[in-house]
Amino acid sequence: MPSQFAEPTISAALSRAINQVPDDGLKLKVDILVAKTARALAAARSIQFAGYEDREMQEHSLELWNELAPRFGAVFKELNALVDAALDLFPSSGKPATAEDDLLEAAFGPSAARTPAPVPSSPKSPHDAVTELIQNFAWILKRDIQDEMKKLREPALMQQQVNLLGELEGFRDKVVGGMHAMVASVLGVFDDVEVETLYPQANERIEMAVSMRRQVADLVEQVESHVAALRDAPPPAADVRGMLGSDEERTGQILQLNAVGTLRAADRVEMARFRREAMKLRQAAKLDLTGARHLLDGFSKFLSSVQTMELTELLQSHDQEVALEAVQFLTRAEQVIEQQPAQGLLLLAHAGRRVSRLYGVHPGVDSASKALRELAGKAVDIAEVRQRIDAMLLALESFAAG
Repeated sequence: MPSQFAEPTISAALSRAINQVPDDGLKLKVDILVAKTARALAAARSIQFAGYEDREMQEHSLELWNELAPRFGAVFKELNALVDAALDLFPSSGKPATAEDDLLEAAFGPSAARTPAPVPSSPKSPHDAVTELIQNFAWILKRDIQDEMKKLREPALMQQQVNLLGELEGFRDKVVGGMHAMVASVLGVFDDVEVETLYPQANERIEMAVSMRRQVADLVEQVESHVAALRDAPPPAADVRGMLGSDEERTGQILQLNAVGTLRAADRVEMARFRREAMKLRQAAKLDLTGARHLLDGFSKFLSSVQTMELTELLQSHDQEVALEAVQFLTRAEQVIEQQPAQGLLLLAHAGRRVSRLYGVHPGVDSASKALRELAGKAVDIAEVRQRIDAMLLALESFAAG
């Protein structure tokens, strides 16, 4: 029977890392483990529900779960198959499986808050080191699967569309991250490896979130301009209908993007609800101006919360890293701009490219970034360049500091 999931893929970097395993017998086992993990990853990544939020399903019914259950059952089957295969390939040597603290210790070294374990008299063999890692990761993955299956037997969860979608997507992210970490830790026994190199898809969520933040920032700017227009002297009804139509259309375009999956299911539902309400107001025989004001004002506040809470949380580490790099370029540019203007402007261009990834994170960063871009290709005044560098450094200060 053909698989209902996408064909599993193994990157060239992952294949090269497997070839670093020196023992042929161990290499074969690791190769099988990686292949089984690829199948399980393909299954887990199939948990994509963009589009469901636009369907008005009856609350307190099992309609959605009845539709999703067969596919999700197949996902569980692949995940359990991976756990079984991992434990068969690397059976326990008799030592009981340890808990999460021991897994972290194996991957990153002893925690400062714990007493270091005694140094063994002889180092572990590569096979023993891999076996210990697999036992720990398999234990955690098996526990996550069992916990999720218990949750999905709770009627209250299965009957709430938004909560159910959010729960399933959260489970997906957890197990995908766990599988990436498992393979990277195993191959790290033999060589220095990074998850993002072995699994290029690991960066996809960050890239999509950066893209989504730009889209949301542009939508916020548009909606806020309409809120301001309605707050002043009321424009003609035709203009208000046009505002509602353009906001509804732009929101619909965002909901069609693959990157919308970086938003929580509850937020996608809220965006879909706005579209329906905007359409009703726009198409009504008599325009409800007060209703339009309230709808756009509430939507503006909702979008701002998506910017400042959800996407910021998801991109926190990314933003800090980007800000630190930009600060380094800017600081260096400030040091050389007078003696070496060409090099200084090149450094500013590099800083501008880094800061473009922060678009939508803060108005101060956006305005400073725009001012920086305006310097490109112009005969510039050094004093003006310094002023704009200072503005950018000030805007980036909080992000670079973490």
